[in-house]
Amino acid sequence: MKESIVHALIDDDGAETVALIDTDGFLVYSKGADVEKILSPLVQFSEEVKPGGIITLISENKHLIATKLQSGKMLALSFANSERTGFMRMKITDAATYLSRLNA
Repeated sequence: MKESIVHALIDDDGAETVALIDTDGFLVYSKGADVEKILSPLVQFSEEVKPGGIITLISENKHLIATKLQSGKMLALSFANSERTGFMRMKITDAATYLSRLNA
């Protein structure tokens, strides 16, 4: 079930990479190219994000968004189109809500 939620962020919503990251910073599940390289900047900020919180990092060609689940894991994604930031924040929040209900 959690895999289908992650797949939907790419297949239906346009994310380039998506990952579920455990409390130690290791990938639990991912989809997309170069996931570890693209999403690695988020790991250094993981301690600053409280459960239910969200962080957005913007670089020249990538936007990274992550939210911390109640379990302490992080759901993270990247995308290129800056006009979709609000939409992607909404979609990752929805996905995190479902994952939290599944105790992922």
